[in-house]
Amino acid sequence: MAAILTNKEHLKKFGFCVVRNLLDNKEIKKYRSVTSEINKKNGGSTQGSRIMEMIRNRETWEYIMNDRLLNILRSLLGPNIFWLHDMSTRHQVKNDITAHQFTWHRDNPCRRIGKGPDWDQDEPYNVVGAITYLTSHEDSGSGVNFIPSSHKKTYTFTISNILRLMHYRTRNIKFLQGLRNIIQKNIGVACRTDPGDCVIFFANLFHEPLPTRGTRQAIMGRFGPEGKHSKNYVNYHLKHRKG
Repeated sequence: MAAILTNKEHLKKFGFCVVRNLLDNKEIKKYRSVTSEINKKNGGSTQGSRIMEMIRNRETWEYIMNDRLLNILRSLLGPNIFWLHDMSTRHQVKNDITAHQFTWHRDNPCRRIGKGPDWDQDEPYNVVGAITYLTSHEDSGSGVNFIPSSHKKTYTFTISNILRLMHYRTRNIKFLQGLRNIIQKNIGVACRTDPGDCVIFFANLFHEPLPTRGTRQAIMGRFGPEGKHSKNYVNYHLKHRKG
């Protein structure tokens, strides 16, 4: 039985929550096989395929339509939940991602705080990603590092945001990696995951993957309720985002 460790109020305040044991052992084994298969068909690409290979695979649709996941999303976002035409796999091995790529980013269309419809004060942002890991943190380093509350307009004026900018601008300076690590530990929260654990977070929340060790696998989908934010994300994903 999936156990949600945070509630709707926590998601609203901090921008993310963790669901332990969303998938059972049988499902975990199945999706491991799926991500490996997709990875091979895409020539060893670390991220598999964002859409085309996945829509041909029945098992990936079973993840998008998982009743446990959808019921949790309804409890967080409201009764009417839509899949936003975006799903992907992760099949990463150690050293797939270089050190400078480990920096916080957003996934929403309007990534500059206060600029664009994603930051409308009259309609709070409500598009989320649901990424479920298939390997353990101990073996693969699976999980996500979040900057809590960075999905809010008020984040612009915080010390955390100043430190985040320093972290980003020094990503290619090797002798400052120690400083970047200190910043990361002080403003980020590391959500470590085990097989079957699902992390749900707003697309406009700053996040980054934890460093990979071993082989890490995961499967992900984007969801949202009816409204302009979901429509804006689908338009961005299908018409403007490369790939």
